Amino acid sequence: MGAEMAPIRSAGKTFFITFNVHGKRPLFRNPKACSFFLHTLRYYKPQLKFQLLGYVVMEDHIHLMMRTPLDVKISTIIQKIKGAFGRKWKMMSQWKGPVWQKSFFNSIIHDDVSLKQRLNQIHNKPVEGGLSPSKRGYTYSSARAYEEGVDDLLTDRISF
Repeated sequence: MGAEMAPIRSAGKTFFITFNVHGKRPLFRNPKACSFFLHTLRYYKPQLKFQLLGYVVMEDHIHLMMRTPLDVKISTIIQKIKGAFGRKWKMMSQWKGPVWQKSFFNSIIHDDVSLKQRLNQIHNKPVEGGLSPSKRGYTYSSARAYEEGVDDLLTDRISF
């Protein structure tokens, strides 16, 4: 008999999501692109009624931890975010060709133990990728919101 899983705290589903820049181009080496992507998330959060439990913007991909409402599909949320960012970024910059790979990867998080593990993975990515010497030192991540209790106006922090 296996160990019992701790329940997820809210209705809807919790997802770990990854999507990539087309051709793995390092779009997010540009701080303006990072800031604009986070602005896009802030814009769509109330409209699509999702909770953003964690995030990190890497040079060529994004990781998100999202909780969706019961009546909105994760594919709809990601399509709107990627579409809006891509269209506007191309207008704002000299970007040529597609911004995003067509697909995205997601897995459903079923328990609080897995949720905590995935959040830790997300927050460690910039250190593992050589973008920052510490989790909280990386600007484009929810790590500081968790480790220092900083309200970044984006992260819906949960406590364990």
